[in-house]
Amino acid sequence: MSIPLCCPSWAARPSINAIVRPVALALVMFSTIANAAVTLSLEEALRLARTRSQALVAQDAAASAARDLAVAAGQLPDPTLTVGINNL
Repeated sequence: MSIPLCCPSWAARPSINAIVRPVALALVMFSTIANAAVTLSLEEALRLARTRSQALVAQDAAASAARDLAVAAGQLPDPTLTVGINNL
C-alpha cells in the first residue's frame, strides 16, 4: 500500500460551496443587469431612437460610398487625346 506524498484525494476536488457561490453571484449580477436594461423612460427611449436613426443614415451613406468606390476601382480611366507638334 502506497501513501501519496502530496495531498489527500479529497483536497483535489472543489467543495460544493466553491461551485455554488460563483454561480449564485453570477445569477444575482445578471438579474440586476437585466432589470436595469428593462427600465427605460419614454424620453430616454425617444433619445435612443433618434440617435440610432441618425447612425443608420450615416451607415447607409458609408455603405453607398463604399459600393461606389468599388465600382470606380473596377473601371478604366477616361481616355484622353493629346495633340502636339514635334520638331518645329
